[in-house]
Amino acid sequence: MENIHVFRLQNVKRQNDQIFIKAINEASAGDLSQESLLFLNQLSRPLPHYNPEQVVHIYATTFEVAYHNADCLLAREGEWNIFVAKDEG
Repeated sequence: MENIHVFRLQNVKRQNDQIFIKAINEASAGDLSQESLLFLNQLSRPLPHYNPEQVVHIYATTFEVAYHNADCLLAREGEWNIFVAKDEG
């Protein structure tokens, strides 16, 4: 089983839809108002065919991102190409 880490985000970034923000805050607190429940239900729609390669993964640290990316690369088939970069400046 995976280790599960829970992070509670306190600040809203790149989102200005106040109804959506309110609904997400209520959902995270486990106390949805009728208004928010109706709003979220309006978002319900059939989704296209599920493709696990198109799933968005959200991580709290760059280490977790690097680990996930390395895991994905190791799972790929085919020949490896290594490109060496020289950083300057």
